[in-house]
Amino acid sequence: MSKGLTINEAAIEVLKKYGKPISADTIYQGISQDKLYVFKAKQPKNVLLSQLRRHCINLDFPSASPIKYFLAYPKNLYGLAVWNKQDAHVPSSSSVESLPEETIQKAHKDHIERIRDELRSRILTNNPAFFERLVIKLLIAMGYGGSDPENAFHTGRPGDGGIDGIINEDKLGLEKIYLQAKRYADSRSVHREEIQQFAGAMNTVKKGVFITTSEFSDTARTCAQQHEKQIRLIDGRDLTELMTNYRIGVQIEKTFDILTIDNNFFTTDDLW
Repeated sequence: MSKGLTINEAAIEVLKKYGKPISADTIYQGISQDKLYVFKAKQPKNVLLSQLRRHCINLDFPSASPIKYFLAYPKNLYGLAVWNKQDAHVPSSSSVESLPEETIQKAHKDHIERIRDELRSRILTNNPAFFERLVIKLLIAMGYGGSDPENAFHTGRPGDGGIDGIINEDKLGLEKIYLQAKRYADSRSVHREEIQQFAGAMNTVKKGVFITTSEFSDTARTCAQQHEKQIRLIDGRDLTELMTNYRIGVQIEKTFDILTIDNNFFTTDDLW
């Protein structure tokens, strides 16, 4: 008869009993021997392993739980999240063998980072006018102007006063968003003075977006935050993240499905 514990609670009881990191197999054997939990799944060890890893403080992946009970060690060992103070070494995620789904997720994350770096490099090799049109297209894709390209206008030209684009939030153009785009290399940041000039060029318009391929100085960010106008800052990292999220300058080459076991399917006799 089960003691009415959850899988995690049962695993904790076994780990307390051993007092040291042990394998998932040993944890499973301890749970079964002490009848702490009754597994109804056809692959009970896989279910236990999934629960252990989802609740490890040094493992982070999209399906991981924010609630942590365990600590993953090399050689597929697991211990309690609360370790002895004299244990100065906490295993890093890089020293712990990963499940296939974790490997895929990490590879995908690295792939996206590489694509974002390449996006920024391609932007810097184009001319400023291309970048100005790009940011207008991005904001339309994000839903500004009702996602209607006819509500957006490219105004960037010599003597434009710092306004590179305008988006009408309504059909009559009663509410506008002014845009400024600065195609800067890493060595050049956007400073407070440029934010002030942009705010001045906005005249009576109250909303503005300042986008750069580089970074904003701390004083520039403070200026935007404290200004009476609503000025949103988008730096190079934010820019490429938005571009990949809204599929600007990228296309889907191939997709992969990451499958997980439907535990409910295997715990019912009524499949119809």
